[in-house]
Amino acid sequence: MNRTPAVLALSAICGALLWFLSPLLTHKVEPWDAGILPYVSFQFGIGFILGKFFKPPLWQVPAGLVAGQAAYLLFFLEKGSLLPLGLIVLGFFSLSALFGVLIAGYFTPRNSR
Repeated sequence: MNRTPAVLALSAICGALLWFLSPLLTHKVEPWDAGILPYVSFQFGIGFILGKFFKPPLWQVPAGLVAGQAAYLLFFLEKGSLLPLGLIVLGFFSLSALFGVLIAGYFTPRNSR
């Protein structure tokens, strides 16, 4: 069964939710302004959870997170001169989801893959 659309959609929704919930939970518009550790930990956790239950290819979860965060940033926040830098930072920090998927794969028994 091809799980690519489901994993991409779930991770994109999680990425958008990260930006939507950030002002409500941290009182900061940008999630990384509240601290790098919570921001990266959330992405790592999403990578681990989706990697554990869906066993996607490595690229899907970080790509979905970047897509969801970028879409939220472009459609719901005001754009400034630092937008290109923000998109690069999104891609860099979303690599933590890649590590989550890798570690989930390491802890998944071979016969359940």
